[in-house]
Amino acid sequence: MKNNFTYGVSAASYQIEGTHNKFETIWDTFAKKDGCVHNNEDGTFACDHYNLFKEDVQLIKDLGVDSYRLSISWARVFPEKGVLSRDGIDFYKSLLTELKRQNIKSNVTMYHWDMPSWVYDEVGGWIHLDATEYFLEYAKVIIDELDDLVDMLATLNEPMCSAYLGHYLGLHAPGHRDLEEYIKATHYILLAHGKVMKYYRENYKKQIGIVLNLSHVLTDADNDDNNMAVNIHDAVTNRAYLEPVFNGSYPEDLLNLLRKNNIDLSFIKDEDLKLISAPVDFLGINNYTHALVEYDQSNQLLSKGVQSDLPKTAMDWDITPESLIKSVEQAREYTDVPIYITENGAAFDDELINDEVVDNEREEYILTHLKLIEQESVRLNIQGYYVWSLMDNFEWAYGYSKRFGIIYVDYKTYKRTPKKSYYSLKKHILSNK
Repeated sequence: MKNNFTYGVSAASYQIEGTHNKFETIWDTFAKKDGCVHNNEDGTFACDHYNLFKEDVQLIKDLGVDSYRLSISWARVFPEKGVLSRDGIDFYKSLLTELKRQNIKSNVTMYHWDMPSWVYDEVGGWIHLDATEYFLEYAKVIIDELDDLVDMLATLNEPMCSAYLGHYLGLHAPGHRDLEEYIKATHYILLAHGKVMKYYRENYKKQIGIVLNLSHVLTDADNDDNNMAVNIHDAVTNRAYLEPVFNGSYPEDLLNLLRKNNIDLSFIKDEDLKLISAPVDFLGINNYTHALVEYDQSNQLLSKGVQSDLPKTAMDWDITPESLIKSVEQAREYTDVPIYITENGAAFDDELINDEVVDNEREEYILTHLKLIEQESVRLNIQGYYVWSLMDNFEWAYGYSKRFGIIYVDYKTYKRTPKKSYYSLKKHILSNK
């Protein structure tokens, strides 16, 4: 393992900060629709990181990691069209300043799904070209105001989730189920990335990249139909993002399938793809499990997920450490830039007993994955590993019912309690420094 390997923890704005009803995002709108979010919960208070960030930064410092990966809320900065919130900017300046004071590097993502509701109301969100200009306007402010406090910058987190889960499966905000919207959202999200990259390169010089969630796709029954399903699912969820970012094109098998479904692709312009494929300094990879699929003729995308008998997390996700390495290997087919594992972790049914959380399963999950990454770091040029997540938080459509944190949060009192996994990670980091 390289001496400059970065250990970190991750969190995201909407999941921990609390909106305190000062602004509204597409997730607030989504949560109001019955059946979309567990118990119609939302991020109104979340973990109240907005008020407790100094306590949280101290917990990060005590953990001994090098870096904290956070995101900035677009809606906090621009709560209304054309209205810049100085309070929003000042909050992030205070947070980043506190990180610097504690000698913790910041890895900042500009979009982790919390689009302002006004953007969606104005143009329909990511399915419209105008959304890319609104995002660029926001990103310019963030960059101009905060670049001197930021160590690393990422444009977007997991565009696949915003496009595929949000616009095709309907599981994430805005909750649509439309194949054409999936590819439009994919393209315009990536175009927003490209526009921000261009602005940053012309004006600033720090490390800037993008964060993709990748999952190794496989089937447990080897036949022509299932193998085709594997290829298509891989195109839809992995290569639809890797290929435009690094090759300046979309997977031909995906485009052919979309054409067969009578999707008009004329909105994809050559000049867009040139912007999207501008060189990045690093790639962030988020990975939790693999994707086990089989052929499904009734599905427009010809595949469906299937269950295995492997051990699972509380999310019902298979525990497959080797899939993390396979996802990095897939990315290495496209690029040789440094890779950071920007999210990896697991939800389990934690219990706080006598002010302790003995989360042995999470401890094993994190250390198994981390040790694999350390072993492969030189071969695959992996320069860091971030645990998801720093603390229990609003877990999107699951509300507060799933806990990923290495710190337990009591949502009534906001008391933080480090779990056993926190201390085992701290010990591991200390032994490797």
